[in-house]
Amino acid sequence: MKKGFATLILAGIMAAGLSISAFAAGWTEDAQGWRWLNDDGSYIANTWHWLDGNGDGVSECYYFNPAGYLMTNSYIDGYQVNGDGCWIVDGVVQTKGAAAASGVQTETASDASAGAEDYRAMLKAAFDKAEPATEMDADITMNFAISAEGLTLDMAMDGNMKIKDADSEDMQYLMDMNMSLLGQDMKTVMFYDDGYIYTDMEGMKTRQASDYAAALEASKSSTELLSGDDLDYIENVTGVRNADGTVTISYTMSGDKMNEIFNRSLQAAGTEETTGSITLGSCIGDAVIDAEGNIIRQSMSMDMDMVSEGVNIDYVIYMALDINSMGQPVEFTLPSKEGYTDVEAA
Repeated sequence: MKKGFATLILAGIMAAGLSISAFAAGWTEDAQGWRWLNDDGSYIANTWHWLDGNGDGVSECYYFNPAGYLMTNSYIDGYQVNGDGCWIVDGVVQTKGAAAASGVQTETASDASAGAEDYRAMLKAAFDKAEPATEMDADITMNFAISAEGLTLDMAMDGNMKIKDADSEDMQYLMDMNMSLLGQDMKTVMFYDDGYIYTDMEGMKTRQASDYAAALEASKSSTELLSGDDLDYIENVTGVRNADGTVTISYTMSGDKMNEIFNRSLQAAGTEETTGSITLGSCIGDAVIDAEGNIIRQSMSMDMDMVSEGVNIDYVIYMALDINSMGQPVEFTLPSKEGYTDVEAA
């Protein structure tokens, strides 16, 4: 990932407070049976769906009833599913490459490895094209949970984020978000300017000193770690070609390199003492690339652990950016700075 695009993505994560999380997609079981939990916290229901439920790169086809539960040992629409819920023909489980069934051209397990290098090259070309970008307008979705001492706090946010001049000390961002926390919906506006992060949460206005621009400057130098010609920090590359002409490329990222970048940015922002030690765990990315080679959607999920004042805090993180404009001039006017109360870093 080159410096310009990487800086914008890191800016998005940092602007969200570095505490974003996701629901972990996968099987869940309760007294009524098995269900499949999506990344956004919803369940598949009332449909057939191809799923790679065990992570082996091969998908099986399952049917979920209107309540979202897996059907087993049944006939649905004239098709038979076995005791595991897999569609079978003459007793043989039907499989395909790990991709959604509707509108997707899939790879088989045998040719996935050969296709990985093609998808890696496509991903590199898209990153290279986005390299000079220092301005971005994107719709953002965030889900996150923070767990400590047996308690878990869930939060969800969605809205719009604009960033400009990300390569200079004059960097500004503006986030206009809707936040859901503890069962309450709150309108939140956050922006950064001239060394301060301003937050207006339903009329509660606070201002916090943060050398955010310095942190981004550090992230720009740190992303040299990620700018190798062969994208060696990217692993487990897979892809699917969608019916609308876009390509979705999924990959994992080296935890060691991401940890180094993340902690350099915290040091530059002067927040290392207040946040404590942080270790990133798994880090998974998905990029949607259009027919012209532009990245139009970037999502990232990760987990991280923090130790602060002797307390272990676990984070599960998800962020998705639907990019409206990348690298084109982004114009916006920051809100008035009147009426904000200074607060110390947590």
